[in-house]
Amino acid sequence: MKRRTSTAPIRVYSYGCRLPTANADLVEQQLVCAHHYYNTLIEIERRRRVATREAQSASSSAISSSESSLASYETEIAKTLEAINAKKGKARTSKIDLSSERQILSTLRALKKKTIENLKVAKQEARTPALLEIFASIQEKANDEVREARSKNGLYWGTYLLVEQSVQLACKSKTDPEFHRFRSVPNRQGLPSIANGRVGVELIQGVEVSKLVGGQNTQLQIDSPSPNRMSKVKIRIGSGDSRRSPLFAEFPFRMHRPLPADGLVKWAWISKSTKGRWVNWSLQIVVEAESLRRVVRPPSDGGVVAFDIGWRQKESENPGKLRIAYWHDDRGNHGELIIPHEESRLIKTDCLRSRPNSIRNRLDHATSLRSIQDKNFDAVRTDLIAWMVVHDVPTWLSSATEWLHAWKSQRKLGAVVEQWSTSRFDGDSEIFDKLTSWWKQHRHLYDWESCERDRSLNARNNLYRNWAAQFTRKYAVVVLEDHFLAKVAKLQQPESTKSDMPKPTRRNRTIAACSEFALALKNAAPGNGCSVDYEPYDDTTATCSYCGLVERFDHRPLEHPCERCGSTTGPVDQDRTAARNLLAAWAQKQSRSQSNPQPPEDIGGSETAVAMPAQGAMP
Repeated sequence: MKRRTSTAPIRVYSYGCRLPTANADLVEQQLVCAHHYYNTLIEIERRRRVATREAQSASSSAISSSESSLASYETEIAKTLEAINAKKGKARTSKIDLSSERQILSTLRALKKKTIENLKVAKQEARTPALLEIFASIQEKANDEVREARSKNGLYWGTYLLVEQSVQLACKSKTDPEFHRFRSVPNRQGLPSIANGRVGVELIQGVEVSKLVGGQNTQLQIDSPSPNRMSKVKIRIGSGDSRRSPLFAEFPFRMHRPLPADGLVKWAWISKSTKGRWVNWSLQIVVEAESLRRVVRPPSDGGVVAFDIGWRQKESENPGKLRIAYWHDDRGNHGELIIPHEESRLIKTDCLRSRPNSIRNRLDHATSLRSIQDKNFDAVRTDLIAWMVVHDVPTWLSSATEWLHAWKSQRKLGAVVEQWSTSRFDGDSEIFDKLTSWWKQHRHLYDWESCERDRSLNARNNLYRNWAAQFTRKYAVVVLEDHFLAKVAKLQQPESTKSDMPKPTRRNRTIAACSEFALALKNAAPGNGCSVDYEPYDDTTATCSYCGLVERFDHRPLEHPCERCGSTTGPVDQDRTAARNLLAAWAQKQSRSQSNPQPPEDIGGSETAVAMPAQGAMP
């Protein structure tokens, strides 16, 4: 893929499409091949990483011993935490003497930290020319496997380039990339088809927007675009027998937003996604044009603000009040960002009914709809098993429901109901009517759940984008923790002795989606003349922001007074302490990098706002 050299701005235009009207089967085939090709590349990458780690461990005894020590310390830490939790559970209170256990835990964590440092040094020392040559041979073997997989993938070149772009993004992660699960949905004929994917084309060196109209381009063609009526887009998905005759897929769409007249189209793809039982097709066109360039607006006051991003439920004030971040600037202003929580309101239509009106309520409502579906499925499955015990059933039904007792998927039973509707037999009226009634209600609830969840997530992301725009317009620098949030989200393996976080905590994590807010800040900063800086997150909460004392304490209470200085004015919010420490760390780094350091203003101050509004002026 050619590296981009132009400095003109790029924008992606998105349009909704209808079902394909030409070569629909070939589109589905390309989507399935793209799915398999993605997982093949991920498998190659995972093998390469395993081989690299094994070669690195075998190259030095210091690395292997450090890795074994690190694994043993992690095991001991997990056992100590389990012992602490067991002791608390037995006493049914947290106010017990845990000084010995906490001392052991502190020692183990210090040893683990030291082992990690030694491991980094050992890995750096082991990077000899011989080891680098081994790494190069492993990489070359992986490249050969990629080339072989590319030659056999059966994809048009534009589509497999999209797949390879996705794999490259996945491989940038510090953890091993994950495989994509195959999900299917029924098509118009009732047959299973892949639920999501992309097919696309790359327009080498770009094509002028005017040249896409009229059916001359061999990659992408747009038929008479108009904002008021349906048009057609043709996108190439393969070649004919002569390898020069293009095969196009055709999709009806309406171009509600015109492309810039001076634009060059670089990429175009068709995306398939699902929401509930409904399949959504969309057209994305990547356009490069000078007319898209925005004037970067300077920050309003050029200050610095630090964020301690992390979810916290404030039970003392409101059980539904969920904090996602605490901010503190260099002028002493500070506050918290809270996802709005309001009670459900009554909306009068043809009858009175309660409709959730907050992000959390909507997500909870979607979860309750899922719970209703699961309960209904368990009930109808039990009824069907009991009915089949006392009735003679056809061979096809007995074979199709052999493992019915272990089913967790409602769609499997729904497929049996669909087949049953065309293969009726005597004496099945009662149970068949019950199954059809269940299947009809399940589809309704599933669509309702999907739409409710989609609306709430869109509202949350819009709220985060508004917050990000307000802060990046006001401040010149945004300071964040250099924290890998995926480690918090990942669950333990079933065989692991470590226990996962409680379900309510996992629920709050998914509702808050702190990484979405961090991403919103990162995306909003460049256009508003703001920069994002990252500081280490080690001990930002445990370190007193007034006297610098590092202490270990119970982090469950929101406010904590320092043992040495009492935090000067009494107990201080832990998240506020972390934000102050991030701000101080950034100021110290700037002082070291400048010849004439400017000391930051006092960051004591008083709280100016409890919660940031979704819209409006900054506090």
